Amino acid sequence: MPQFTPLGGAQPLGHFFPAELQQKMSDDLHLTGKAERTRKGYIRAVRQLSDFAQKSPIDVTEQDARRFFLYLKNDLGFAYGSLRVALSGVKFFSTYACKRDWAIFEMLKLQNITVLPEVLTIDQVHAIVHATTTLRMRAYSWTVYSLGLRMNEALHLQVGDIDAARGLVHVHRGNGAKDRCVPIANSTLLLLRKYWTTHCHPRLFFPADGRNHTLARQGISRVQNPMSETAVQGAMKRITTKMNLAKKVTIHTVRASRCDQRQPDRGCQRRNGDVSNSPQRQSDGNQGGSWRNVRRKLRAARAADELHEDPSLWLDECEQQDLGR
Repeated sequence: MPQFTPLGGAQPLGHFFPAELQQKMSDDLHLTGKAERTRKGYIRAVRQLSDFAQKSPIDVTEQDARRFFLYLKNDLGFAYGSLRVALSGVKFFSTYACKRDWAIFEMLKLQNITVLPEVLTIDQVHAIVHATTTLRMRAYSWTVYSLGLRMNEALHLQVGDIDAARGLVHVHRGNGAKDRCVPIANSTLLLLRKYWTTHCHPRLFFPADGRNHTLARQGISRVQNPMSETAVQGAMKRITTKMNLAKKVTIHTVRASRCDQRQPDRGCQRRNGDVSNSPQRQSDGNQGGSWRNVRRKLRAARAADELHEDPSLWLDECEQQDLGR
């Protein structure tokens, strides 16, 4: 997303968005059941509007909002997804916090653009993981790829989520606040176990590094939070910039590549257990057959994972290289 800078620029960002008004909007978002990322995006949109207009959101006029959206679209070149978040945030504020019925809300039409994701080959994914400079990023990036997890799903992966006996990982509150189970290959399981012994956190697989990089220097990590999204995104950007790949690569690209390589003719959600791979009874009148299909798909996915991985490549290299935590 382009960097937002108010036209006036005289006051610091957020100066015109009072704390009590911001708290009221946050409470309204909580009451309506919005997810954390949605809440942050909506509040940021209203803050940007107030910074742009150099006045409180309550005093913003429809003409101010019109100029604001033109500024985002034409001057900053916001993508349609970012514009949709900004529009929804301002619309939410005008519906609950300060009731207004503006024509701009109906006038602004945003196209639904479907963009094909960048896809990496298996060799490119291996090269990216090998280019990591810390053991935690190596373990994290391979976990994202091997299990097909989203960035936050992998960051919040917990020790109790892995059922080693069944070869499954329980993903909590994924996309759409839905739980699902995904298969885990033995090599990935061994890699996670090996990395966990470097910090022995009682709950998290990928805890934050700690102040001054003190992760587990006293034996057991006691931090409360997982690694930050910023740390993961920054590390991936440094790696891909150094490799000079001829495509834009993020941590989501690694996940999307796994989806494409597993079953290229089906949707990413369905391949990674978001829909049909979840061990839940189907409402098709043939519950027994549905359970058999679930087991068959899980076995096939585990077999595909094993074919894509070389356990000795990861475990031996972790032993041989003295990677920082």
